[in-house]
Amino acid sequence: AGSGASPARTETRTLIAASFKERSIPDLLGLLRHPDMRVRTKAQFELVDRGAASDLLASARQTHHQLARIHGLWGIGQLARKDLTLARPLVDFLRDGDPEIRAQAAKLLGDLRYGAASGDLLPLLHDPQPRPRFFAAEALGRVRHSAAIPSIIEMLAENDDQDVYLRHAGALALARIG
Repeated sequence: AGSGASPARTETRTLIAASFKERSIPDLLGLLRHPDMRVRTKAQFELVDRGAASDLLASARQTHHQLARIHGLWGIGQLARKDLTLARPLVDFLRDGDPEIRAQAAKLLGDLRYGAASGDLLPLLHDPQPRPRFFAAEALGRVRHSAAIPSIIEMLAENDDQDVYLRHAGALALARIG
């Protein structure tokens, strides 16, 4: 154990060094499930370079492999930086059954400053899990959604200074909104 020449390490080293330009889309989508994040990220970037929005979306929509879902979302986020209309499908993930998927979708929509998602972000301020609440507050602040002020204040009151990250996200959102 701990050998630098384990088959998994050798395979990972080979994948990191290899060009992904000649790989098929199904092969790249399979690599979004690889145990090593460097390999997953490299496959994600290759799919983005090819403009494979529908394939990245399909990866985000499958429910068997969370990491492949997240890389699919991140890839859509990269493409949406060049074409904001590609951000629209991210809104559906705000209602996903997986709290990490909800959190990542909220984070991406905030990063993209996709104001059209504001109404869909509001319910996340009362999500049962803290990460979706955090990223929803951050996103609503980034898009300066003034109608969110009462809900953000409610979230802060519910938090009752228990989670310093939620307190920070709520306060920052209120400051950004003005």
